[in-house]
Amino acid sequence: MDFIKKHGIQMVLVIGIFVLLIRIITLFMPCSEQEFQPIVVVSREQGSGSRTIFQEMLERDYHNEGMTFDAIIHPGNGIIANFVAKNPNAIGYVSLSTYLRHRDVLRGLSIDGIAPTPANMLSGVYPLIRPFNLVYPTKYIGDIERVFVYFATTTEGLTALEKTGVVVDFKHANPFNYNGFGELSGSVTFGGSTSTESSVLALIDAFTAFFPDVNIAYMAVGSGGGIQGALDGTFSLAFVSREVTDLERLAGLEVVQYSVDGLVIIVNPKNPRKHLTLAQLRAIYHGEIRYWDEIGWILQ
Repeated sequence: MDFIKKHGIQMVLVIGIFVLLIRIITLFMPCSEQEFQPIVVVSREQGSGSRTIFQEMLERDYHNEGMTFDAIIHPGNGIIANFVAKNPNAIGYVSLSTYLRHRDVLRGLSIDGIAPTPANMLSGVYPLIRPFNLVYPTKYIGDIERVFVYFATTTEGLTALEKTGVVVDFKHANPFNYNGFGELSGSVTFGGSTSTESSVLALIDAFTAFFPDVNIAYMAVGSGGGIQGALDGTFSLAFVSREVTDLERLAGLEVVQYSVDGLVIIVNPKNPRKHLTLAQLRAIYHGEIRYWDEIGWILQ
């Protein structure tokens, strides 16, 4: 105690000088001009499955459901990917399949040291994963829909899905025995998430290769629009990129999870960063971190 009283001022001065030196060294470290630019935060619109699940992931064990007021809102994964690819200061989130289609012009960040790979998503260690669900009201489903739902769980269906970049589990899959269904024909309309669009279209192509007299249209209207369309009969099958709520289930929807997807945090390749912590990502989207240099060199 006597030592602190005697040398307290000197200790404060030494600590202050040390902090100042660290800041000076940091300023003179080689860095890109991007370090001192404002972070351009990009997000999906309210009601999209991607935004819903993204905010749920960020707010887990954290009581703040807001998003920075100046976030730029775009209504689709592809639009966000293209925007970030053209803006060196931007950060956004897209589905794994979207990222894989644009990875030559984007960088996908590791979160808490875990890379956004299919293996990490299937094992559950990657922190930003979500289900891809197929939903339908039993009163609107016909033979085409019943066979399609079954097809999505078979080896052939899962193979078609995997080629689009979504994460599937073949552990309990069986080959598709199309001879057991006779001749199918007719036209139906499916709809739902923009995140599921590429995987659903691939599934439709694989399915109609077995049943060429079947015509299936898909309308990418978002998860919320898909749920509404399934309930009012606009779509005989709907696809959502989030969990289906208890209220939606009580309204009469059956739910089948057909794959797993991860949200990949993307930046422009000119951005030197390759990693973020979940806490940093949360702070960026809450507006608590507004400039790239606020994250700091030590945390890279």
